[in-house]
Amino acid sequence: KSGKAYLFEAALSNGDKVDTFAFRVAVKNTPFSLVVLVLASELFGNMAPWHLPLAMGVLAIILLAGTAIIFRINTQNLVLCARLEESSKREQEIEEKRCLLEKEIVERKRAEEALKESYKELKAAQEQLVRHEKLAALGQLAGGVGHELRNPLGVISNAIYFLQMTLSEADGTTREYLEMISSEVSNADKIISDLLDFSRVKAVEREETSVSGLVSKVLEKQPTPENVEVTIAIPPDLPAVFVDSVMIGQVLSNLVTNACQAMPEGGKLTISAQAEK
Repeated sequence: KSGKAYLFEAALSNGDKVDTFAFRVAVKNTPFSLVVLVLASELFGNMAPWHLPLAMGVLAIILLAGTAIIFRINTQNLVLCARLEESSKREQEIEEKRCLLEKEIVERKRAEEALKESYKELKAAQEQLVRHEKLAALGQLAGGVGHELRNPLGVISNAIYFLQMTLSEADGTTREYLEMISSEVSNADKIISDLLDFSRVKAVEREETSVSGLVSKVLEKQPTPENVEVTIAIPPDLPAVFVDSVMIGQVLSNLVTNACQAMPEGGKLTISAQAEK
């Protein structure tokens, strides 16, 4: 029968008998058939034919066990991958929260710095307001005191002028004392004027000012004692400064006065200036 295997014993040339399979294959559209002989040992090796089902069963069991092991490994890998993915998501969430926390910390620090700066500005404004109020009160007091003092000083000054005119032929000592009194009255009037100027709150008016010219102007208005030698050491190429010449002139005048008062027996007063690099 075509397609069916037949098992029989065949004798080899040496007389040994071996199991042989015969297969008949019909040639299509012809009355002929092909017969193929195959030694059983070539199909099963040294294994007996009845061992094949057993070997196939063992192989099937091994394959099933391997499949189960592979399935288990794959399942464990899937679980591990899921856990790793979940862990990665958690790490990403933690990293995002950490970045948000750092950003919040930076923003809070900036807010604290801004708050500190605002507090400093507020405190400076408050101190300036208090200082202005004090100066305003001092100005009112100085204005009243100056008015009260200038009236008698004016009377004294007029009296001195009258005495100088009347006693024009007086001796030198009398004229010297009259000049001394007149000078002290002028000094007292200047002190009152300085006090009034100090108490007034004026807006700063900056302008380009020559340092040497400002010093010369101050010394012209404020003569120094004869026993004080004044030296000016200001380079001719010193750049001009942008300041309020009136206020800075008052500061220089006070410094010169203090320096002269610190040298009652005379000395040397040096006024110098230089540009900072």
